[in-house]
Amino acid sequence: MKMLTAARPLVVLVVMAAAILPLPGYGASSPTELRSSTGSCGVQRWSIKTGTDSQARRVSYHPIVTSIAHLTSLSSPSYLPPRRRIRPAEMKTWLLSATLLRYKLEDDSDYHLVIRDGAGRTMIVELPYPGCVGSRSPFLRGIKRARRTFEGRYRVLRHFRYTHKSIQIVGVGFFDDIHGQSGVAPNGIELHPVLGLSFGRRPPAPPFR
Repeated sequence: MKMLTAARPLVVLVVMAAAILPLPGYGASSPTELRSSTGSCGVQRWSIKTGTDSQARRVSYHPIVTSIAHLTSLSSPSYLPPRRRIRPAEMKTWLLSATLLRYKLEDDSDYHLVIRDGAGRTMIVELPYPGCVGSRSPFLRGIKRARRTFEGRYRVLRHFRYTHKSIQIVGVGFFDDIHGQSGVAPNGIELHPVLGLSFGRRPPAPPFR
Protein backbone atom coordinates (compact mmCIF):
# COMPACT_ATOMS: atom_id res chain seq x y z
CA MET A 1 0.00 0.00 0.00
CA LYS A 2 2.88 2.40 0.77
CA MET A 3 4.33 1.88 -2.72
CA LEU A 4 0.99 2.66 -4.35
CA THR A 5 0.58 5.82 -2.29
CA ALA A 6 4.07 7.05 -3.17
CA ALA A 7 3.52 6.45 -6.88
CA ARG A 8 0.42 8.60 -7.17
CA PRO A 9 2.18 12.02 -7.22
CA LEU A 10 4.53 10.78 -9.97
CA VAL A 11 1.59 9.63 -12.13
CA VAL A 12 -0.14 12.97 -11.65
CA LEU A 13 3.01 14.88 -12.64
CA VAL A 14 3.47 12.79 -15.79
CA VAL A 15 -0.16 13.36 -16.86
CA MET A 16 0.09 17.11 -16.18
CA ALA A 17 3.31 17.39 -18.20
CA ALA A 18 1.78 15.54 -21.15
CA ALA A 19 -1.25 17.83 -21.11
CA ILE A 20 0.75 21.01 -21.74
CA LEU A 21 3.02 19.78 -24.53
CA PRO A 22 2.39 21.54 -27.87
CA LEU A 23 0.79 19.40 -30.55
CA PRO A 24 3.32 17.92 -33.01
CA GLY A 25 3.85 20.16 -36.05
CA TYR A 26 2.32 23.21 -34.38
CA GLY A 27 3.88 26.45 -33.19
CA ALA A 28 5.64 26.03 -29.84
CA SER A 29 3.90 27.82 -26.99
CA SER A 30 5.29 29.75 -24.05
CA PRO A 31 3.83 29.34 -20.52
CA THR A 32 1.98 32.65 -20.99
CA GLU A 33 0.47 31.46 -24.28
CA LEU A 34 -0.57 28.16 -22.71
CA ARG A 35 -2.51 30.02 -20.02
CA SER A 36 -4.46 31.78 -22.79
CA SER A 37 -5.63 28.53 -24.40
CA THR A 38 -8.74 26.47 -23.70
CA GLY A 39 -6.88 23.32 -24.74
CA SER A 40 -8.90 23.08 -27.97
CA CYS A 41 -8.39 24.26 -31.55
CA GLY A 42 -10.93 25.01 -34.28
CA VAL A 43 -12.15 22.87 -37.16
CA GLN A 44 -14.27 24.79 -39.69
CA ARG A 45 -12.11 26.25 -42.50
CA TRP A 46 -9.23 26.00 -40.04
CA SER A 47 -6.47 25.78 -42.65
CA ILE A 48 -7.74 29.04 -44.22
CA LYS A 49 -7.95 30.75 -40.83
CA THR A 50 -4.39 29.81 -39.87
CA GLY A 51 -2.55 29.82 -43.20
CA THR A 52 -1.87 26.12 -43.59
CA ASP A 53 -3.79 25.93 -46.89
CA SER A 54 -2.09 25.62 -50.27
CA GLN A 55 -2.80 29.25 -51.22
CA ALA A 56 -1.52 30.95 -48.06
CA ARG A 57 1.90 31.83 -49.47
CA ARG A 58 0.25 33.68 -52.35
CA VAL A 59 -1.65 36.05 -50.03
CA SER A 60 -0.52 39.66 -50.49
CA TYR A 61 1.28 41.08 -47.46
CA HIS A 62 0.94 44.71 -48.55
CA PRO A 63 -2.06 45.87 -46.49
CA ILE A 64 -4.83 47.72 -48.29
CA VAL A 65 -6.27 50.57 -46.25
CA THR A 66 -9.97 49.90 -45.92
CA SER A 67 -12.96 50.45 -43.65
CA ILE A 68 -15.63 48.39 -41.92
CA ALA A 69 -18.14 50.02 -44.29
CA HIS A 70 -16.27 48.70 -47.34
CA LEU A 71 -15.63 45.19 -46.02
CA THR A 72 -19.19 44.69 -44.81
CA SER A 73 -20.50 45.82 -48.21
CA LEU A 74 -18.77 42.96 -50.06
CA SER A 75 -21.05 40.31 -51.51
CA SER A 76 -21.62 37.29 -49.29
CA PRO A 77 -20.33 34.10 -50.90
CA SER A 78 -23.02 31.50 -51.60
CA TYR A 79 -20.63 28.71 -50.57
CA LEU A 80 -17.70 28.62 -48.15
CA PRO A 81 -15.14 26.16 -49.55
CA PRO A 82 -13.41 24.35 -46.67
CA ARG A 83 -9.92 24.36 -48.21
CA ARG A 84 -9.93 27.12 -50.85
CA ARG A 85 -9.73 30.88 -50.44
CA ILE A 86 -12.46 33.18 -51.72
CA ARG A 87 -11.03 35.77 -54.11
CA PRO A 88 -10.26 38.58 -53.81
CA ALA A 89 -10.98 39.27 -50.12
CA GLU A 90 -9.23 36.21 -48.69
CA MET A 91 -6.11 36.73 -50.82
CA LYS A 92 -5.40 40.16 -49.34
CA THR A 93 -4.33 41.73 -46.08
CA TRP A 94 -6.31 44.74 -44.94
CA LEU A 95 -5.60 47.67 -42.62
CA LEU A 96 -8.54 48.84 -40.52
CA SER A 97 -8.93 51.72 -38.10
CA ALA A 98 -11.79 51.19 -35.64
CA THR A 99 -12.90 51.18 -32.01
CA LEU A 100 -12.46 48.03 -29.96
CA LEU A 101 -15.67 47.33 -28.04
CA ARG A 102 -15.30 43.90 -26.43
CA TYR A 103 -13.17 40.77 -26.46
CA LYS A 104 -13.09 37.24 -25.10
CA LEU A 105 -11.40 33.84 -25.35
CA GLU A 106 -13.33 31.49 -27.63
CA ASP A 107 -13.74 27.73 -27.24
CA ASP A 108 -11.24 27.21 -30.10
CA SER A 109 -8.64 29.34 -28.20
CA ASP A 110 -9.00 32.32 -30.57
CA TYR A 111 -9.32 35.82 -29.17
CA HIS A 112 -12.64 37.14 -30.48
CA LEU A 113 -12.61 40.94 -30.83
CA VAL A 114 -15.63 43.03 -31.78
CA ILE A 115 -14.80 46.35 -33.45
CA ARG A 116 -17.04 49.23 -34.57
CA ASP A 117 -16.84 52.25 -36.85
CA GLY A 118 -18.26 55.74 -36.27
CA ALA A 119 -21.58 54.80 -37.88
CA GLY A 120 -22.15 51.84 -35.55
CA ARG A 121 -21.22 49.06 -38.01
CA THR A 122 -19.52 46.12 -36.34
CA MET A 123 -17.41 43.18 -37.44
CA ILE A 124 -15.23 40.53 -35.88
CA VAL A 125 -11.45 40.18 -35.95
CA GLU A 126 -9.74 37.15 -34.46
CA LEU A 127 -6.32 36.33 -33.05
CA PRO A 128 -5.62 32.58 -33.19
CA TYR A 129 -3.72 30.78 -30.47
CA PRO A 130 -0.19 30.11 -31.85
CA GLY A 131 -0.24 26.54 -30.53
CA CYS A 132 -3.12 25.83 -32.94
CA VAL A 133 -1.24 27.19 -35.97
CA GLY A 134 0.89 24.89 -38.11
CA SER A 135 4.62 25.60 -37.77
CA ARG A 136 4.97 26.09 -41.54
CA SER A 137 2.24 28.72 -41.76
CA PRO A 138 3.54 31.99 -43.24
CA PHE A 139 1.14 33.75 -40.85
CA LEU A 140 2.64 32.31 -37.66
CA ARG A 141 5.13 35.11 -36.94
CA GLY A 142 2.50 37.83 -37.33
CA ILE A 143 -0.05 35.85 -35.29
CA LYS A 144 2.41 35.52 -32.40
CA ARG A 145 3.30 39.22 -32.46
CA ALA A 146 -0.32 40.36 -32.60
CA ARG A 147 -1.36 38.04 -29.80
CA ARG A 148 1.51 39.19 -27.57
CA THR A 149 0.68 42.83 -28.27
CA PHE A 150 -2.93 42.31 -27.24
CA GLU A 151 -1.98 40.34 -24.13
CA GLY A 152 0.37 43.16 -23.15
CA ARG A 153 -2.65 45.42 -22.66
CA TYR A 154 -5.62 43.17 -21.86
CA ARG A 155 -6.30 40.08 -19.81
CA VAL A 156 -8.58 37.89 -21.91
CA LEU A 157 -11.13 35.63 -20.21
CA ARG A 158 -13.84 33.21 -21.33
CA HIS A 159 -16.52 35.90 -21.01
CA PHE A 160 -16.71 39.26 -22.78
CA ARG A 161 -14.82 42.17 -21.30
CA TYR A 162 -15.65 45.68 -22.47
CA THR A 163 -13.58 48.68 -23.48
CA HIS A 164 -13.69 51.65 -25.83
CA LYS A 165 -10.26 51.97 -27.41
CA SER A 166 -9.00 53.13 -30.80
CA ILE A 167 -7.23 50.27 -32.53
CA GLN A 168 -5.39 49.71 -35.82
CA ILE A 169 -5.54 46.19 -37.22
CA VAL A 170 -3.81 44.38 -40.08
CA GLY A 171 -5.31 41.02 -40.97
CA VAL A 172 -6.24 38.62 -43.73
CA GLY A 173 -9.78 38.72 -45.09
CA PHE A 174 -11.95 35.76 -44.15
CA PHE A 175 -15.60 34.84 -44.66
CA ASP A 176 -17.09 32.93 -41.74
CA ASP A 177 -20.36 31.07 -41.43
CA ILE A 178 -22.91 33.29 -39.67
CA HIS A 179 -24.19 31.50 -36.58
CA GLY A 180 -25.14 34.26 -34.16
CA GLN A 181 -21.66 35.44 -33.25
CA SER A 182 -21.46 38.63 -31.21
CA GLY A 183 -20.61 41.53 -33.51
CA VAL A 184 -20.75 39.52 -36.73
CA ALA A 185 -20.85 41.48 -39.99
CA PRO A 186 -23.96 41.03 -42.17
CA ASN A 187 -21.89 39.26 -44.82
CA GLY A 188 -19.76 37.25 -42.36
CA ILE A 189 -16.50 39.05 -43.26
CA GLU A 190 -13.74 39.05 -40.66
CA LEU A 191 -10.04 39.70 -40.41
CA HIS A 192 -8.79 36.25 -39.45
CA PRO A 193 -6.01 35.95 -38.61
CA VAL A 194 -4.86 39.31 -37.31
CA LEU A 195 -1.18 39.75 -38.22
CA GLY A 196 -0.53 43.09 -36.57
CA LEU A 197 -2.26 45.55 -34.27
CA SER A 198 -1.57 48.76 -32.41
CA PHE A 199 -3.50 50.99 -30.08
CA GLY A 200 -4.20 54.62 -30.88
CA ARG A 201 -3.86 56.07 -34.36
CA ARG A 202 -0.46 54.81 -35.43
CA PRO A 203 -0.69 51.70 -37.68
CA PRO A 204 1.18 48.53 -36.70
CA ALA A 205 4.69 48.19 -38.07
CA PRO A 206 5.64 45.48 -40.56
CA PRO A 207 6.71 42.76 -41.14
CA PHE A 208 3.45 40.82 -40.98
CA ARG A 209 4.94 37.42 -41.82
